[in-house]
Amino acid sequence: MKKLILYFLLMTSGFLMVSCEEDFSPKTAYKEKFILSCIVRGDTSLQMATLSHSYSVSGFDPYENQIDPFIGGADIRIWHDDNVYFMKDTLLVRSDTSRYSEPIKCYYIKDFLPGSNEEMEIRAVLPTGKTLVGFTKLPQSVTFTSESDAIIPPLDKDNFEFTWAGRNNTGWYLTRFSVYYKKNENGTDVFYRKEVPAGFIEENGRMIAKYPSPSRSTRVGFPISSLDSVFTWISQGDPNKSNYTITGGVLEVLIFDDNLSKYYSSINGFLDEFTIRVDESDYTNITGGFGIFGSYIKQQRGARITTEYIESFGYVPANP
Repeated sequence: MKKLILYFLLMTSGFLMVSCEEDFSPKTAYKEKFILSCIVRGDTSLQMATLSHSYSVSGFDPYENQIDPFIGGADIRIWHDDNVYFMKDTLLVRSDTSRYSEPIKCYYIKDFLPGSNEEMEIRAVLPTGKTLVGFTKLPQSVTFTSESDAIIPPLDKDNFEFTWAGRNNTGWYLTRFSVYYKKNENGTDVFYRKEVPAGFIEENGRMIAKYPSPSRSTRVGFPISSLDSVFTWISQGDPNKSNYTITGGVLEVLIFDDNLSKYYSSINGFLDEFTIRVDESDYTNITGGFGIFGSYIKQQRGARITTEYIESFGYVPANP
């Protein structure tokens, strides 16, 4: 141990001496770069893309820049199954105007919904003639296993789980489990959804809900206590519990393609939660520039919530 400490001190001292002898600047000579990003979603027919360029600031704070680096007037097309789809530019309302005051600028396609395991190419030609190209292949669907809980809450367990068989060992997933219910509001049924946290942690004396993040795991679990908190929240402050009808629970799994999986692996693929990487790379699959052209599909798995559990909160089961 003493030898390791001594070695560390010698290495640190050498680094400090070199640092003192040479001037250090975090900035290099500015060279314009172009960034194309488009995530094709398998759960909607509206697809969007952004095209922008890098910029330089006088100091070291990138937030000094107040001009949106969006590139307009580009020709962006997606090739799929021998068809070509042209993306149009549009404006979206910007909710956060603390940095950019103008609306959000982007490109879009309507009525474009490719299927699982299908290939696509995107090509963006800038007004200058500069071309950016990317490829993606929608991921394959997964199969839920018999270990998944079909009825919740399960007996003699403190949590309920879902498992599935993935296409390989490198794919990443994002999950969400929600309770669906309806409320009688002046004689009209209004439908709602409430997501169930994966757990809670205490921060500054408050309990903060935590939800699943992208992961390679093919298993996700939720504590029964989190389900309890959601059922309590549904009618909080309303004594008329019978106005609420619980229709069931649904797990959503977003299945990322290889590009999105590699991207999340590059920023989250640490050895463990205590490891700090100093060689983290910026993943890109765009030829001629930077950015990502990726895709994902969504699968759902329903779960029946028991009548006894629903009625214990005073609610009405949709299918008793």
